[in-house]
Amino acid sequence: MNRPRYVRRRDVENEIRVLKRFSNLIPAKTREIIQMGGDYDGKIIIDGKLSCICEVKGRTGTGDRFETWHIARSKLDRCVTHAAFMRVPLFLIFTWDTDDFFWNVKDHEKLPVREGGRWDRGDRHDVEPMTDIPRVLFKKIPA
Repeated sequence: MNRPRYVRRRDVENEIRVLKRFSNLIPAKTREIIQMGGDYDGKIIIDGKLSCICEVKGRTGTGDRFETWHIARSKLDRCVTHAAFMRVPLFLIFTWDTDDFFWNVKDHEKLPVREGGRWDRGDRHDVEPMTDIPRVLFKKIPA
């Protein structure tokens, strides 16, 4: 049985919005966002050259409620593998109700792993090994 997908149209639209805002941090004459889905959410092409790949995690509330933010370890490992294969940086972007933040993923294997996820949907696949990332590693994306 395949795992159900919980992607909503507004989530996809939010990914595009935040990827565009993030790409504006990179000086460029031309820029292109290619939305991917699957193992990671987007590629950013700067002046005709692949600049980076991004994974966007949407969260409700405000991020300052937590000292660490988390992502499934298997998801992070897959994203890191893609970035290494393409020889580009991986940026992990967390989008909250009020602000968006990014982290240039480095040394992720040194971060703690614990069981976590969601219990509210009754999906046993929602609970898995999670990587806890200190909030202080993230930088705010300007509005």
